Amino acid sequence: GCDQKCSFCSSQQVYKPIPVDVVVSHLRRVLDLGCDGVFFNDPNFTNPSDINSQGSFGRVVELNKRLVEEEINQSLPYGIQTKATLVNPALLDVMYKGGLRYVCFALENVDQASLKNLRKGVTPERVKNAIGWCKERGIDTGLYVMFGTNSDEQRDLDIVEKTLDYVEELQPGWLSISVLAHYPMKDRVTGQPLHQDLDYSEQRYS
Repeated sequence: GCDQKCSFCSSQQVYKPIPVDVVVSHLRRVLDLGCDGVFFNDPNFTNPSDINSQGSFGRVVELNKRLVEEEINQSLPYGIQTKATLVNPALLDVMYKGGLRYVCFALENVDQASLKNLRKGVTPERVKNAIGWCKERGIDTGLYVMFGTNSDEQRDLDIVEKTLDYVEELQPGWLSISVLAHYPMKDRVTGQPLHQDLDYSEQRYS
């Protein structure tokens, strides 16, 4: 699940993090299978208010402490996706010791109106800061960007161009591009149904 409020995401489940002991046991199994890296596909990986935490970032700090104590960090580097507002330099230091070597942040685009409509709760400037913090620590970076966020085609093309210019400035190691797609879902703030009568033959929603 996920407890972020992005308006486009179809994830409807309440966020319930897996206990640290279970994660560590899974990682041992991953090592036994001969894997030499792992990616946590969890947008809440660095959630500072996660369940069972002992203070801010408690769960992720505890997990990385265990990875160091049990020397998993020496054999299994890991990557994560997260939000730029959910990291800081001190936390990145802790995770680097635990084996963090790659972070992918969601930039989406640089248009403030689009970001507000998407309820991202993040700014391009904050993403830039987070990318810089990672590079200072030798952590590889990636960005998620999203096109199709404005219904006016020319306006959307302008947003795309400005976004790619900004990506070029940030110089991430990887770039993942998606196109906004709507799905039948509930509004994650109001609980009201959304997109119940979509025409999936229209290109915008394909």
